[in-house]
Amino acid sequence: MLKKKDHKIELQGADKFILALEKHDKHKSSTGNTCQYILEVDSEFNLKSFIKAVESNEIVHWLSGFQLAVGLKNSNHWKTNNQPKKSVKVTVYKQLYNSSVHRQKINPIKDGLFNFEVFNSEGKIRTIVFTWHHLLMDGYGAGLLIQNLITPFNIEPSLREKSKINWETLKQAVQARRFVSSSSKGNIGILPSKSSTEIKQTIRMISFSEKETKLIETNARSHGAIFGPSSYFLAATSIAVQELRKNKGLDENDLWIPVPQSSRKKGEKWPLIGNHLSFLFYRLEHKLFEDKTLLTKDITRQMMEQIKSKNGIRYNHLMNYLRPIPSSVYSRMIKGPNGDSLSSFLFTVASDNNASMKSFFGGKIINQLSIPPNTFPPGLTFAFNYFDGRLTVIVQSYEHILNLKESNTLENSLRQLLN
Repeated sequence: MLKKKDHKIELQGADKFILALEKHDKHKSSTGNTCQYILEVDSEFNLKSFIKAVESNEIVHWLSGFQLAVGLKNSNHWKTNNQPKKSVKVTVYKQLYNSSVHRQKINPIKDGLFNFEVFNSEGKIRTIVFTWHHLLMDGYGAGLLIQNLITPFNIEPSLREKSKINWETLKQAVQARRFVSSSSKGNIGILPSKSSTEIKQTIRMISFSEKETKLIETNARSHGAIFGPSSYFLAATSIAVQELRKNKGLDENDLWIPVPQSSRKKGEKWPLIGNHLSFLFYRLEHKLFEDKTLLTKDITRQMMEQIKSKNGIRYNHLMNYLRPIPSSVYSRMIKGPNGDSLSSFLFTVASDNNASMKSFFGGKIINQLSIPPNTFPPGLTFAFNYFDGRLTVIVQSYEHILNLKESNTLENSLRQLLN
């Protein structure tokens, strides 16, 4: 059961990194570090039972009492209490869900950190949307919370033990810092944005049938993706972005992309809160963009080398060592080679920890998607989702980075490159 007294929960190393990113994303109109978990269910979905489950769930109430403590004298941490300021409500709408409209930036100090919404959809399908600030949890944790609504876990949601501070972990942290500095040096290609006081996010869902998905997976193996299709996905995405850059008349620079890597044990039920992530970093040389096979194999090579050298673990040590540093100072330390832009674009393959879940409060699940943050800069994020043997690519951008014509071109390029 949950502890019955107020207590502090320190931020993880990856949490503190995300908090520092808040300082980079200065644009008021961006969606910042907002994440969403979306379920589409059929008309058998029992709305009353869902609302009752949310309003009575012990974990949900515990999370609603979270407040971020800030200040130079405090190491950033969550303050918790058992008497949240307000009960957790489910907002129900009659209109259809529109991700571009309803996805708003969340202030982790002033605003509620999460909410649940239910929207009508075509054909009497309901869309259930869980929205949260990335600082609170990662996509895997969001999946666990959704599971907990159906079958509450009678367990203390404790955090993972932090890395021990010793000479070996310090040495690994230094090695990680050197690797990141070396791999990101020089000019890195990005999609430039026009100056604008108001920016509007766009979200494009590129869906593939089960037959198309199987063909894509076959293509991935034939092009050299030997540990799942993610390296092929990254190669295709990078080529599509490079083509856009070329059409804009930009120089053919290398691309640099950090890719999140889960540090969880597969199948574990906790911890729910916190971002248990590290990163692998890919420097993609522009001379390889003419050959999809060579690029895929080079990404696979980089992945294998970093896994063998335990670079993800090293970077985790680095993030943990940087935890005590004030976020304003931290944010200045993590500036990328092009100023505030830390990468050419953002890329992730969504967690599938709820892949076996077939129904939700009586309704058959038609689709489920995990939409990561689209922080600006770079303001361009690709998320690859699997559900029921079908692939969906979610492309998030802002209109002042990609106009409608360029967004259409990007979708067509991705379809051709993946198939």
